[in-house]
Amino acid sequence: MWIKALRREDLTDTKMKYGRICSRHFHSGKPAALKDTTHPDWVPSKNMGYNVTGKKIRKVSAL
Repeated sequence: MWIKALRREDLTDTKMKYGRICSRHFHSGKPAALKDTTHPDWVPSKNMGYNVTGKKIRKVSAL
């Protein structure tokens, strides 16, 4: 589920082994326990770079 949430096609075994996801992608600031599969933070879901419709979010510069 994590890989699906990340929407990264370039993930290799090495990238997955050493990769990290920062706290801003979790509601509580950290991932849930491995066994707590019903917790909202079991999979990262905040600030993922896309919205709920699946479209990429385009960043717009402030004027």
